[in-house]
Amino acid sequence: MPETTVDPLNVEDIAVLTTSQTYARIAKDLPKALATTASETVTKREAKYYLDHISSVKTIDSFVNNSRLFSFAMKAFGMEDMAYAKGLVRKALVEGVDNSKSLANRLADPRLRDFVTAFNFQ
Repeated sequence: MPETTVDPLNVEDIAVLTTSQTYARIAKDLPKALATTASETVTKREAKYYLDHISSVKTIDSFVNNSRLFSFAMKAFGMEDMAYAKGLVRKALVEGVDNSKSLANRLADPRLRDFVTAFNFQ
């Protein structure tokens, strides 16, 4: 029986792969996976919106309350599954990362600390 080729970047093929299989295939050729994602219409549109509007954001509240900007930024840091937790992220942004006792520094997951560092409103 011939071997079936599965493309992990093809939505129709992903359904037959486990999470670890999908990860392994994407990690095997990360540049291709990134290029494929970057070329998607939705990604291009959201990236353009982000680039066109992020410079006008001057406060934490205006950042967190702009769902499109906030969701794109969260996704860029691999935290799209936490985009609903605006209160938590807002608290982390307000506290910053300078104090070792701040929320972002106390969490085991470094993504929030990296996010707060990148979007430092202080």
